[in-house]
Amino acid sequence: ALSAARWVRRAAARNLGIHINSMTYRVERIQSLTGLQLDDPETRVAISIALRARAMLGM
Repeated sequence: ALSAARWVRRAAARNLGIHINSMTYRVERIQSLTGLQLDDPETRVAISIALRARAMLGM
């Protein structure tokens, strides 16, 4: 959802029907579990490519 919302947390939260604070918590939780920094442009590109590849493979 975050990638689809062009990495705008408020837009992603709105699309998911959750409060912005919930979105922020989820992003922080993902970052702590994975060690990824979702504010890093290179990380965002890598995630976007992986998601597109996954969709192309029908996964």
